[in-house]
This record gives sequence, C-alpha cells and structure tokens, in this order.
Amino acid sequence: MTLAEATAVIEGRCATILATARAASGNPNIPNLTHCVGWAVRMVGGATASVTAVTDGEVGAITGLRIDALLDLAELRTLESVLTNLNAVDLTTGPVTEDFSDLPDRLAKMIPEKRKAIGTMWRRYLALPFEGNADKPAGMRAL
Repeated sequence: MTLAEATAVIEGRCATILATARAASGNPNIPNLTHCVGWAVRMVGGATASVTAVTDGEVGAITGLRIDALLDLAELRTLESVLTNLNAVDLTTGPVTEDFSDLPDRLAKMIPEKRKAIGTMWRRYLALPFEGNADKPAGMRAL
C-alpha cells in the first residue's frame, strides 16, 4: 500500500465529515491526512523518519492484517483531528444558512465507539494499548 492509497481510503471513509469540516474551517488541508497515516504507521509498530511526513516505503512496510489496522487507526486519528480543529460554526450568506454546529457533537459520540472497536479488533497489532484493554503479562514461579 502507498501513502496515496491510504489517504484515498481515508478520504472515502470520511468524505462527508471532511467536506463539512473543511467548509466550516475554510481550510481544505484540515486535517492533514499524512500526519494521520504516519501516526497509524507508528501505532502498528512501523517506523517513520519524521512525525510530520511519512513515505511510501514506510507505509508499504506495513503488510497483512496490519494494513486494515493502519487504515482504521488513520480514520480514527482523522476524526480526532477534525474534532480538535473544529469550532461550532454556523455560516449565513443572505437567505442561506449552513449549520455545522452538530458535527462536534456527532464526532464526540463516534470517536469513543470507534476507539473501542479498534482496541478490541486490532489490539494484538497495536504498539500501544487502547482504553486499558491491553493484554496483561502474566508469569508463574515455582516455589
């Protein structure tokens, strides 16, 4: 998988939310999907040379089921980034009003559910635990 493929999948999964967030913010680059993919690469145990950029080689090093985990994680990070960069906004131009104020409320409900689902489905591939659901190491000693 390449960076372009990963960002295309995220754009497709989050199309309506991204369009709404970008219209409300007036910035077509919010959120930066490259940052989201880079974070996801690191969360599945991959390495990136930079926290602000990720290369095709770094994304391509993720294989097998980790690809699906990476995509779900990048989607989650995208939703979280939209939420943290979005203010409640209503736009009025003449008789036309667009209400963007409900998007933060919808995201605040969606994100914990998605985080829980990812933590449950992909926990064996995660470099760090989600929501306290990490496997607990256990040991036995003979006395």
